[in-house]
Amino acid sequence: MDSLVSAAFAFAIALWLSVGLSAMAVVDVLCVRSESVPRIGWALRFNPLTWGPPEPVARPLGRSDRQARALLLGLLGLLQVLPAVWILLGNDPQRTGLIGLLALFYLLEVGWWAWLSRLPREVVYSTLPHDGQSRDRAIADEVARFDAAYRARESTADSTQNERPR
Repeated sequence: MDSLVSAAFAFAIALWLSVGLSAMAVVDVLCVRSESVPRIGWALRFNPLTWGPPEPVARPLGRSDRQARALLLGLLGLLQVLPAVWILLGNDPQRTGLIGLLALFYLLEVGWWAWLSRLPREVVYSTLPHDGQSRDRAIADEVARFDAAYRARESTADSTQNERPR
């Protein structure tokens, strides 16, 4: 019975890691809004691998971004296969219990992915070009547009403050 309890503990840790990594993968790869991904309570509060909102400036994906995504998806794939390997390595008397744990593991995983697939996604309106000069021009245009909108808001706020009675 001890080995089945330790196997259940190992399945729980694999499920916890899989849920956390899949949430990060959904935010990073599938562009789901990070604020809509449910946190898993106390378990992810101590997780150093946290995810956050996407970067405010659009940029072309670099080589390190692709490598990080490949590593994240590779770890997630490994966590999906690992419980099935534990079944193959288990003894005959405990194999039925492990199969039940494996079925519960995959059922919870499918439910989690179904939940994540229904979450709202970020809308990417434009991406930056790969050419250096046109990228700099696009960033300068965006900064100028933001600055003009900010100055317009400031001027309307100043005009409404002057109209208030004192």
